Amino acid sequence: CRAGYIISSPELMKLVQAVPIGIIGMPVPFQYAGAVALEKGWGFVKKMRKEYKKRIDFSVKRLNEIKGINCPKPEGAFYLFPDISAVGMPSAKFAQELLLQEKVRGAPGTGYGQAAEGHIRFALVADMEHLEDAWNRVERFVKKNGKK
Repeated sequence: CRAGYIISSPELMKLVQAVPIGIIGMPVPFQYAGAVALEKGWGFVKKMRKEYKKRIDFSVKRLNEIKGINCPKPEGAFYLFPDISAVGMPSAKFAQELLLQEKVRGAPGTGYGQAAEGHIRFALVADMEHLEDAWNRVERFVKKNGKK
């Protein structure tokens, strides 16, 4: 579970609400769990920070080895947003076909605005073994479906 809040002007909230952010509102049991996590969860946070750094470093390097993909290193998230425009297909089609053919889920860039066309979003929530397998599947997909 993730929790957060936004304090904003009405004008800025219009922009924030245009971004897909999931559930708005938090059930009371989750609020209690969040309070306990803030008091006692910092060891887990430290552990996961190291784990996500490892996943990010590995995944960025691996995706950049795939011809047609350019993956910058994220500065503060466990998501990747690689440029797939050199593969030669719209991001929505890339995401749909990647899921159908290789069972790897990514979100098309256009879900984050029209300027994000040519990108796909991957969350690094899987363990290293599954990420390695996923990037091998992405590479196979790109080799099979990319520009010739």
